[in-house]
Order: sequence, then C-alpha cells, then structure tokens
Amino acid sequence: MSSRLLIEKQETVWIARFNNPPHSYMDHLTGEALTQLLDEVDGDSVVRAVIFTGSEEGVFIRHYDVAVLLERSQGMAERGLRFSLDRLIPESQLHQCLARMESMPIAFIAAINGTAMGGGLKLLWPVIFVWCNRVIMIWVCQKLISVYWAVPGVLSVCHG
Repeated sequence: MSSRLLIEKQETVWIARFNNPPHSYMDHLTGEALTQLLDEVDGDSVVRAVIFTGSEEGVFIRHYDVAVLLERSQGMAERGLRFSLDRLIPESQLHQCLARMESMPIAFIAAINGTAMGGGLKLLWPVIFVWCNRVIMIWVCQKLISVYWAVPGVLSVCHG
C-alpha cells in the first residue's frame, strides 16, 4: 500500500489514515492509494467497514494540492483544451473512487479528526457515517448543496 494511506487491518474493520506530511494535501498518489485500497477491499471477503481518518494530529485532509491542480490546468490550456457542459473534463481517479465506493457493499466511515477542506470534504459523499472530534460546520457544494452540522460524535446531514 502507498505511504499516502496507512492501513491498519482489524479483522472485519480496516482503518485507513491519510498521510501526506507536512501539509496533508491530496494528490495523484492519494488517488492511486485509494484505488489500491478499494481493490484490496473488493478482494477480501472478511472486511465489512473502512474507517477513514487523518494520520496527523488535528488534520483529516486539508485539500487537493493546488500546485498540482495549477500544473494540470496549465497543461490543458497549453494543449488548447476547452471544456463546457457539452464537453466535460474527464472524471479524475479520485472521483472514480468516490463513485466506486457508493456502489460497494462496504460501510465507509469518516472519522474527521481535524481540518477537512476540498478533497477531504468530497470523501463525505460516499460514507454512511461521519464522526467528528470537535464542533464543525461543513458546507459542501458539489452534486447538491449540503450542510453538515457536527458536534463531537454527532452529525446531522441535510441534502438540498
């Protein structure tokens, strides 16, 4: 398994800790590690749940590495690529993983142990339960606008 996800297997429950010090950004290696984890889960008949959390104190996932996104967008612009509602940007590996998680017969749980922004928030879409260790409010604007109010151990979700 990639060093971007540290996996602890405890019989039917696996704990996956996002690990990319010093800033806890997601990047293409995170997507590859998530794909590899899902492949392993698919091939294991015992695992029933995967808990995602951050490996660093006070950080779940900050966001996707903006330097990587800038490089990608500049590369697309240099090749003259144009996108619209009729010609969408190809789905990223991370988005493919999220769609795959939604269809898997496994319980995915997010144990938010601190800062969660951008890509870290996208991970909330396919999970069935979110645990927080402090009071937070999360706005997610993706498929639909959602509001997550959370106090330690409790999450209320309202999809609009």
